[in-house]
Amino acid sequence: MPPAAGGGPVYAVPTITGLSPNAGPVAGGSVVTVSGTNFVVGSTTARFGATAAVSVSCSSGTTCVMTTPAHPSGTVEVTVSTPGGASVVNSADQFSFSAGVSPTVPAPVVASNPPGYWTVTAAGKVSANGSAADHGSVKNEVSAVVGIASALSGTGYWVVTAQGRVYSYGSARYQGGTAQASVGIVGITASPSGMGYWLVNAQGRVYAFGSARNYGSVDHAVGAVVGMASAPSGTGYWVVTAQGRLYAFGSARYYGSVGKAVGTVVGITTAPGGRGYWLAGANGDVYGFGSARPLGVAPKTGSTVVGIAAS
Repeated sequence: MPPAAGGGPVYAVPTITGLSPNAGPVAGGSVVTVSGTNFVVGSTTARFGATAAVSVSCSSGTTCVMTTPAHPSGTVEVTVSTPGGASVVNSADQFSFSAGVSPTVPAPVVASNPPGYWTVTAAGKVSANGSAADHGSVKNEVSAVVGIASALSGTGYWVVTAQGRVYSYGSARYQGGTAQASVGIVGITASPSGMGYWLVNAQGRVYAFGSARNYGSVDHAVGAVVGMASAPSGTGYWVVTAQGRLYAFGSARYYGSVGKAVGTVVGITTAPGGRGYWLAGANGDVYGFGSARPLGVAPKTGSTVVGIAAS
């Protein structure tokens, strides 16, 4: 983009050349890939008719991914806005909302290499196990780190603190955090679309960001809640307590709990394919359920393990 007379950038007006898919349910929740020109990474918003998209993430000047909002039945024009202005409506930007259909979300990505996972300590030190690669650790954070979640591709992760501050590494994109939790945050899990995530506090209250939707919170949990993990469809999740007690919401299936953990359970992560999960103990022990199988324990660094995430 050429510089303006005053030295600042000049942005061209964006255009939309295609939507995939171009139809979805009135309840919203579809993940739509928008093709076009002159999108601005980090500075693009979108509307479906008069309603703002739930989330928008642009990977380049020609591709954005967004999540549809709830909207009455009918066909609307999709518009994108950048510092260069708003797109002009055309026949390629029409999206149809219909009743009785399911949202379109990307299929879960299952890596062809052997599975792996990350663990993270309260000081923010990330350790990689199996096929997982190290993309960085939290440094100089005054609040304790309490959890970690894998990005969609398995090539990045988010780390969250007790105050609700979220750090992103590798391919993971920042979607927001919270400083409004009345009880400290204890865990994070990503939506399969890679466009959102959930945070959960010690009482089991769930907070949703980006494309993630709320499917319920734990009422009267047996013990303190320590973490959560998403079902493969993104339409449900598991919540786990320090005693290893599992609570399933939405489409999430129950595969088992820890009967007598050696030490305290601190987190949960979904196995590749979504037919099982791992639970992590504070001492580095890992428990597998369903298709998940333990691959080892966290290195004995003298710090307490506080979370686990699958690569």
